[in-house]
Amino acid sequence: MQAGVAADDPTLPDTWSETDNIAWKTSIPGLGWSSPVVWDNHIFLTAAISSGTEKPPVPGLYDDQGGHRSTAEHRWMLYDVDFTTGKIRWERELRRGVPSYPKHLAEQLRVGNPGDRWRALSTSTSAASASLRRST
Repeated sequence: MQAGVAADDPTLPDTWSETDNIAWKTSIPGLGWSSPVVWDNHIFLTAAISSGTEKPPVPGLYDDQGGHRSTAEHRWMLYDVDFTTGKIRWERELRRGVPSYPKHLAEQLRVGNPGDRWRALSTSTSAASASLRRST
């Protein structure tokens, strides 16, 4: 890698679909729109799980038209997925409660990227634990 740009790899696929050029597929509980963080053989993902029924996202482009405020309790989750197998190694509940903000019509609740706005993500695979410290 030079200047933050990875070298081209001709073995990487140019196209993929639900069935083509897929190494594995796994179901992650909840809904999330965050980008994964890949670290060695770990893929960290976030999601929000609602205890109620939520309206699905509406496709399209929008000006600011407000959003829907859920009254259902949610669990904000962090998952560690094995890069090679796609199996969930562990999951941690980061927060539980009723969202304090509305969700946009085209999105689910803001869950944030695992590395976004967090100073450290420390893992202990032997204890299968994770801790996050909010950046100041």
